[in-house]
Amino acid sequence: MEQRSLKRWTPAIVAAIVIAAVGIGAAANGSGKSSSAEATDPSLQPVTEETAEVIGSDVVDTLPDVSTATEVTTKPKTHLKRILKKGSKGTAVKRLQQRLIDLGYDPGDVDGSFNTKTRAAVWAFEKLVMRVPPSKVKGQVNDAMWLRMQDNLVVKPKRPKGSSVHLEVYLPEQVAVLFDNKKVRLITHISSGTGKWWEEPVTIDPGEDGNVNGTKPLEAIVRGISITPGGMYRFYRRYVDQSTGGWREGRLGKMFQPVYFNKGLAVHGANDVPSYPASHGCIRIPMHIAEYFPDLVKNGDQVYVWDGKKQPEYYGAQPPKADSISRAPTTTSATTTTTVKKTTTTVARTTTSTTTSTTSA
Repeated sequence: MEQRSLKRWTPAIVAAIVIAAVGIGAAANGSGKSSSAEATDPSLQPVTEETAEVIGSDVVDTLPDVSTATEVTTKPKTHLKRILKKGSKGTAVKRLQQRLIDLGYDPGDVDGSFNTKTRAAVWAFEKLVMRVPPSKVKGQVNDAMWLRMQDNLVVKPKRPKGSSVHLEVYLPEQVAVLFDNKKVRLITHISSGTGKWWEEPVTIDPGEDGNVNGTKPLEAIVRGISITPGGMYRFYRRYVDQSTGGWREGRLGKMFQPVYFNKGLAVHGANDVPSYPASHGCIRIPMHIAEYFPDLVKNGDQVYVWDGKKQPEYYGAQPPKADSISRAPTTTSATTTTTVKKTTTTVARTTTSTTTSTTSA
């Protein structure tokens, strides 16, 4: 791909390109009409001098700067006598959990028990501070890492001129940082889109994309590509209904207390948040963090997503990758004979195709 240079582009040309890109994004996102079921997605960003400055620039380093404050601490550092990992217990684990909290991570309760919550926080520290690739994180703390944790670490936002509260998502590293007035409010491990095609039966709740005007859940088969698009967005809708335990099901699957930022894509809790990309395009976060995350952000707060290829401003607001929905075979007694025959024919064709493919493989 041809490398772009700002020296070859005047501000007027750059602004025109950005405006055109935003217009395309607006068309892809629909008419923008809001309803009680689904609010308008206000994710399109205005063109400003600061956004124009990075248009066309490639991403060299996705992660933000992590520096050590110059303030001298009188508290001496301690050493670990053993490696701390999942299953470890004791005072050393308590100190680790408290230090992670002090730095902006959430390892769960400071109870001296190294569990999955603590491991997820350690994963985030490994990737953000130690610069360990997601595929190589261990979720363990040795003496060298513990010494680094005791530094006066300062994480600086990559977009400090954005709104006072904004989320920065670094997809290559599978980490997200929530900033409030340029200071860290929360650092969390995430799991985003796999980049693969998928096809699954789902039940779409009323009000969700694909069943916006419905009054009851809709069974469907959804096929799409699991990509979390890079770009600039805003939180615009959420679901925290405790009558369902906070769970919501959309065309991309089940979500716990989702906060939407790009149509049906949301930051939400999940029971499975592995150290690698595993979602259909949403940004998964640990369940214990998802319990309070909606309280940390409000509708309108900015979301920057780095994909490791281009700056978020290069893309603007990208709609989710196209996917298709077809009605699933119905099992209700009210279904007519004609409908059943049509549905059966469709399933038979799909089954035949799948069987042939499997046999060939």
